[in-house]
Amino acid sequence: SLFFFVIIQLLSLSSFEVRLVDSKDECSGRVEVRHGDMWQTVCDTDWTLSKAQVVCDHLECGTAVNASGATHFGQGSGSVVEANARATSAGLSFAFGLTSFLSSYAARLRLASGSSQCSGRVEIFYKGQWGTVCDDEWEMADANVVCRQLGCGHAVSAPASAHFGSGSGPIWLDNVECTGQESALSHCDHNRFGENNCGHGEDAGVVCSGKKSVKLINGAGQCSGRVEISQGGQWGTVCDDEWEMADADVVCRQLGCGHAVSAPTNAHFGSGTGPIWLDDVECTGQESALSHCDHNRFGENNCGHSEDAGVICSGKRPEKPQITFSPATDVKWGDKVEITCTVVSEHLGGTFVLRKMEGNFRMEKYSQHKAATFVFPSVDFSQKGSYYCEYQKKLPNQVIYYPQGNVAELSITGQ
Repeated sequence: SLFFFVIIQLLSLSSFEVRLVDSKDECSGRVEVRHGDMWQTVCDTDWTLSKAQVVCDHLECGTAVNASGATHFGQGSGSVVEANARATSAGLSFAFGLTSFLSSYAARLRLASGSSQCSGRVEIFYKGQWGTVCDDEWEMADANVVCRQLGCGHAVSAPASAHFGSGSGPIWLDNVECTGQESALSHCDHNRFGENNCGHGEDAGVVCSGKKSVKLINGAGQCSGRVEISQGGQWGTVCDDEWEMADADVVCRQLGCGHAVSAPTNAHFGSGTGPIWLDDVECTGQESALSHCDHNRFGENNCGHSEDAGVICSGKRPEKPQITFSPATDVKWGDKVEITCTVVSEHLGGTFVLRKMEGNFRMEKYSQHKAATFVFPSVDFSQKGSYYCEYQKKLPNQVIYYPQGNVAELSITGQ
């Protein structure tokens, strides 16, 4: 036989060392255990999630998410240990064998200092301590992963520069780059945990659409139908009193269905059943969720289901406006700087808004074209910071609000 088998009894994890190697952080990687002066890898035969949890518990790494093998983190060297069925929280028994183990640690997340459980400063739990995430490379794809991991729908915006206030403790993640498809933020590319060049003035945040609380029923697709919302675990309808395009637009944006095309009333999509949760809804059109609009108390109405409200959405989510700087994002005090907002839209002839993440700065300009340029003739230090663009188009019976654009930093150095 190619393999030499020896039984080793390890009575307690506290009596030997365990480590995870060849990964980007201390809570994922190939499992190795130390016996005497020798490090040994772990065979994936009979390796289960419950056994992986023992390792995660020992390393204070939270919950084990995966325990697959096939040398995901590369093949180790030296002796190989096989985990048998006796692995428990009190200890492990091993025997020599082959290959390695994957433990994809999904670090816990929370949102702090926001207006709801689905918005706030992003905080991540690692090695027994909560810490923050730096906003370097922080974009909507990263925020989307956070929202999905927390069951908070999709990202509405990805605020930077400690928008929700500065956190405390360690800054665990920096240079996070997600594709948007990951199931956990810690699965995205990032520096090693705790490796950063940031201060808490750069803490990243998210604003999510919220837990799925609205749906469209009996329409031609997912983006049209009778509006139903969930309250207390029960689905119900919305009365059409005061129901207008601004209200429908909020529903469409909340569902990622573009903008509203029409706001049908009088149970256009058929009468619903159960409670009528909302009545006298009055949105400005800029809210991120229907429940954020003015309305009567939940369940308080003078309606019947023949008055159920509906929406028909465009189905295509507008593209967010882009921001560019001329001559560059790094300029000197006194330089002339031009900031240009550009949008791809079939709705030209709208208003561009330039905003700054810090304070109440706002400039707006109407343009018949796809871009508008904001000019700073001579910049000073008060104008450094993070900027982004917004775009809105006023139609005869509604205003279409495009998603917030990417954030870009203007740096100003001395004369």
